[in-house]
Amino acid sequence: MDLRELQAILGHVSPATTARYAHLTEVTSTRARERQGQLLESFVLRWNDKS
Repeated sequence: MDLRELQAILGHVSPATTARYAHLTEVTSTRARERQGQLLESFVLRWNDKS
């Protein structure tokens, strides 16, 4: 999404304020992906083949 569109939606006068929110979204997204990776690494899959 264009930063100016987001600025209009949020009603910010200053684009700097909107940029802060956009940065926080990117940081949060990156941290969430890292945490998901950590959680998935802790799982061990075991297959029981009874054939």
